[in-house]
Amino acid sequence: MNTRTEQFLYSSGSISVSRVGWRRPRPVLGAPDSCDTIGYLRFRSTRPMRSNLVLSLQPGNTGGPSSFDPVARNLITELERRGVGCEVWAMERCGQRLVDDRGVWAAVAAEDYRVAIDYYYRGGSVDGARFTGWPSGRTVRFLSRIGIPQVIEDWHFIHTQEMPDRSERARRLFIGGHSLGGPLANYYCQWDFPAGPGYDEVAGVLGLDGPIAVDALRVHRLPGRRPMASAAARAMPFAAATMRARMLPASASSGLLRLTDIALLTTIAAIGARFEPDAESVLPQQIPHSMTLDPMLRLLFPRGGLRSWRLSNAAVFGSLFGRSAQGTTLSGDIGCYTGPLRTKHRMVTRLANQPIIGEPFAALLSPNPRYMPADPRTVVAGWAESPDSISSFQDTVLAWSNGDFSYLNSYESRRLRSEAMVAMIGGVPAGCERLVHRDWEQHIPSLVFASDVWAPIRTRRTAAVNEVDAAGYSHQDMLCARQPDVVVDRIVEFIAAQEIARQTA
Repeated sequence: MNTRTEQFLYSSGSISVSRVGWRRPRPVLGAPDSCDTIGYLRFRSTRPMRSNLVLSLQPGNTGGPSSFDPVARNLITELERRGVGCEVWAMERCGQRLVDDRGVWAAVAAEDYRVAIDYYYRGGSVDGARFTGWPSGRTVRFLSRIGIPQVIEDWHFIHTQEMPDRSERARRLFIGGHSLGGPLANYYCQWDFPAGPGYDEVAGVLGLDGPIAVDALRVHRLPGRRPMASAAARAMPFAAATMRARMLPASASSGLLRLTDIALLTTIAAIGARFEPDAESVLPQQIPHSMTLDPMLRLLFPRGGLRSWRLSNAAVFGSLFGRSAQGTTLSGDIGCYTGPLRTKHRMVTRLANQPIIGEPFAALLSPNPRYMPADPRTVVAGWAESPDSISSFQDTVLAWSNGDFSYLNSYESRRLRSEAMVAMIGGVPAGCERLVHRDWEQHIPSLVFASDVWAPIRTRRTAAVNEVDAAGYSHQDMLCARQPDVVVDRIVEFIAAQEIARQTA
């Protein structure tokens, strides 16, 4: 039997956030019991409103529902000012609940990041339980069965359970996503559900730095596209079989890149930045050694690395997520170190600013200078949001430290990512034969945003009419930007216009 649960998590101003779960056992997947529940984070206003729209969003590759926290709260607030009520449902995908979040919850409840350090890094206990490590390759092997069909069906299941009336969904439900979530919204509209096309059940589609067009990469004119797409699609069953046989990792957290290590370190840093932002942090000296963290810290932080630096808790989080400090796609423009600075990685910056050859680097690594404290081993460096910062430091910290441990999804399915790429070039992976309604863009309105991550192709193609150029924004700024913000403002205009048109029809 499918049962619904809802657990209040936290509130911010008039916005309430809860976790909704639907029990949906699927023995065929062979997943742990924790993955028998599919759910989402529900953002809603506590103020009564006349209209009650829903924006249902899929996170990006290795993204989790908490990554939508800032944009969801800002969007709901701005729509309210226009008299439009809207909830935001931030979906979580299978694998999100594989992590042990007990220490994160305890640290947030105690308002003390050292509780998490003790639990995860020192062998401490929480409520009598001890951290036993991350799931093994055998445990996550079921992810090799999670592809586009499973994600679309789970997403649709939630929509139909929460809004059983199909005509109501067509009036009230907007869908979209960030990064990989954009193509997933596209596939939802293309999908041929038993009751009809997916696009018939939504009022509009949004892409936050994720392409939503059927042919977003403009590959339909390329010679040899069809044979290439067909060959890629035929390779998917073989790839899935090698994942089940453990010849290839089934999740994004494996081998040298164990995303759980990065997610946990950044989350603990965020808890410290939330509750003790100006105090000198003890976290750098407690960072454990791992095949993931050691090379990452040596690469991003010279002169002894982060472990030997003296930083405030805010500066530790800024070091790990600030664009001015590390500049990868997992960073936002949330300020910079206080006090004397020096630049670092000058070679990378120069390369990223070179014409043509530097464009791929600029997409992955910010072409802007990166900074570090001038004397990090002696003087305690702080962190401050600058007047021209795109993203809000406090909102970003809350998204990471809300206790849900879900800004990232460390156990993302590699099969899902592979199938999504094949479908983007026109292939039809096995099980995706329902991707048939390729004309959905002619039937419902859509809006897509493009940040600097798309810079290499932006100058080589004509932007679509529904595309907003968010120049200067990083991939994460799309989610964490402070008001006034081109992303939230344009989404508000888009949704409000559709609602006004519906009410006056």
